[in-house]
Amino acid sequence: MPNGPQGQKLPADVIGNAVYSKLDIAREYLDTAIEFFLAGERFFCVIHLAAAAEELFSVHLPECQRISTLAWKAEKALKSQTGPILSDKAARKSVNQWKNEVKHMNDGTTRTLKIDPVFAAEHHIEHALINFYKLRLRKSAAIWKFEDHQNRHKPHKPHYVKSLPFQNT
Repeated sequence: MPNGPQGQKLPADVIGNAVYSKLDIAREYLDTAIEFFLAGERFFCVIHLAAAAEELFSVHLPECQRISTLAWKAEKALKSQTGPILSDKAARKSVNQWKNEVKHMNDGTTRTLKIDPVFAAEHHIEHALINFYKLRLRKSAAIWKFEDHQNRHKPHKPHYVKSLPFQNT
């Protein structure tokens, strides 16, 4: 029998006919991403699931509070200090590059990707959690475990210290 959001079993007569909250779906994505991350496996799935969770959480926040909005505005400001000012579209593309490089082929010519998947996976979980925390939702067991993991393994190192985790090849 298939599972619904948050792992509950679905009766046969509900499958295909039920209505699900996007917040519940986002929570399931985030919990699954965290479980894979903590198990040390399926980091590309983690990137995809955590990025999807971040996007679903974000639509429940005002635009100015979304981590994606804050990130592209910060990217635009930082790039303007060292070169030409990016357009909003270019700044958005830059901050979405990791998740989009993993899930899209673009023009079909980029068949490989050089990436630090562990770093990128952790980055996307952290971004999903920022929106999650702003929504003041109840923490799941997976989130508590991730926070404990972060406190034990990275007590003082900010996530932004490392350089970009990938290059197209």
